Amino acid sequence: MLEKVSSKLSKEQKEKIKRLIFNFQDIFLGPEGKLGRTELVKHTIDTGDARPIRIPPRRVALAQKDIISEEIEKMLKNDIIEPSNSPWSSPVLLYDVIIFGPTFEKALENVEFVFERFRQANLKLKPKKFSLFQHQVLFLGHLITDEGIACDPSKIEAVRDWPTPKNINEVRSFLGLAGYYRRFIPEFSEIASTLTHLTKKGIRFEWTTQCQESFECLKSKLISAPILNYPSETGQFILDTDASGHAIGAVLSQIQNGEEKVLAYASKMLSDTQRNYCTTYRELLAVLTFVKHFRHYLIGQNFKIRSDHASLRWLKNFKNPEGMVARWISVLESYNFIIEHRKGSQHTNADALSRKPYRLCKRDDCPGCDKDKGCVKVNPLMAENDQDLDNTIPYEDILEQNETIPHTEDSDDINESLDFSNWLRIWSNEEIKSWQENDSDLIKIIQLKTQSDEKPSREQVSGSSYEVQGRN
Repeated sequence: MLEKVSSKLSKEQKEKIKRLIFNFQDIFLGPEGKLGRTELVKHTIDTGDARPIRIPPRRVALAQKDIISEEIEKMLKNDIIEPSNSPWSSPVLLYDVIIFGPTFEKALENVEFVFERFRQANLKLKPKKFSLFQHQVLFLGHLITDEGIACDPSKIEAVRDWPTPKNINEVRSFLGLAGYYRRFIPEFSEIASTLTHLTKKGIRFEWTTQCQESFECLKSKLISAPILNYPSETGQFILDTDASGHAIGAVLSQIQNGEEKVLAYASKMLSDTQRNYCTTYRELLAVLTFVKHFRHYLIGQNFKIRSDHASLRWLKNFKNPEGMVARWISVLESYNFIIEHRKGSQHTNADALSRKPYRLCKRDDCPGCDKDKGCVKVNPLMAENDQDLDNTIPYEDILEQNETIPHTEDSDDINESLDFSNWLRIWSNEEIKSWQENDSDLIKIIQLKTQSDEKPSREQVSGSSYEVQGRN
């Protein structure tokens, strides 16, 4: 075991490790291979009246069968296992143990503490699988270093050489690997949406240009995946959330040594029902989803939620909520947070989504989109005045602007010299034409219309926005 100790340690430090191993030599598996057995916990699984699941043994090479049989006989002899005729059957997986510390002395103290727990539980450690005081280790498919957490380099090499999928099973295999490292990839769900669509039931496999782009993008982001920082016991957590028409995303950060450090990324595709939510509801859903997702970091902490949707600031002041919103707010009330609005131009870590104009909200009961609350719908004119397309103009400000306009008895007799609010301005044909010519959805629709007067097939609009697909 001492041969596996880091070469960067001093002679004095290695002597301390040697004494520690000597004092706890009884917790290591001996040559006879007799495993420990704990009496601290009696494990049971309540299956209720569920239908039994029986997983057959995995196939093994013929050359390994004798070795496996020998190990089984040894465990039977040591009373570790016993024959069973249960209708349930499932492989057992024991996870590894990792111990860390900011300094050698602290790490040594932590190792001694864990060793003592193993002794009390009468459990054994296998020397061949034991490594002490490493500066980096592979753990559950991740590279753990003193700088942070990164993807397993061997998995990255596998991704680099991954061939283009030829069928649904190969797509699922790639998404399985990529999905395991999704915490390293901003907007994972959005990037993978085209590939995920192929795996749905009833969808015919057809590898399109959009599929290839999504595949290459995921490979590129996995290969260049960042190192994520460790959380600290001190320092405020910051949760940046954002929502688009078909996905929600978040970035969890923490202030460490005066700098904002990224801890994890998260994303999720919206269901068909959730895609019909208005903008405010989708933004609120993003907050709820990722507060719950990062609960183990945020519960009991005073943290900050940042969003580029100004209407979320009403969240804690909303009176008499009902239905779904009431349930959402009830869940969030168990957390201590403040909501901070920041412009979309400053929110790029959680918002790399397109900020084009979208349809008016169909919900009449949305507090953030109710016209009587003065909510401003996204339009090109607003983009001229402010780059933050999610900003909301307070209702009081609109009233104040309108009070400066003299009232006239004859509605047809309007003084052209009056300085009307920009929200009442009539756009010229040239302005409308210019906006239409630069609208990506309209460009796609015009192209399809030019090609044929018939309704385009699903393949022709695959990968396009839901407005182009006619799924609003």
